Amino acid sequence: MATLTLSDRLTGAEKCETGLTGLNSQAGERLNSGVRRGRYMVHRRSAERLLDLCCANRGTFIKVGQHLGALDYLLPEEYTSTLKVLHSRAPQSSMEQIQQVIREDLGKESVFWIRFRPRSD
Repeated sequence: MATLTLSDRLTGAEKCETGLTGLNSQAGERLNSGVRRGRYMVHRRSAERLLDLCCANRGTFIKVGQHLGALDYLLPEEYTSTLKVLHSRAPQSSMEQIQQVIREDLGKESVFWIRFRPRSD
């Protein structure tokens, strides 16, 4: 039974991506480990930037971030674990901000009778 090296197990595209063509197995494993670490760091940094963007722009951006945080079957773990905080610790709007948005979106307050009861913590 022949032993497969890392280079034997990779597809042509993976060999090209990692630069493993013509390398011995040990050197290839080290290089592949470095590629994985680099990919992890890029995904983590990008996910943190996306989280900052969602929090800064609020509203729909937070809803999109919450949805992305739930796509663990599709997105890299770095994104889902970073964005999942939007499910439980999303920035909250004050009651005055909420009332102002409703006034702006629905028009006259006298036409719509809206009562708000602030949430007690």
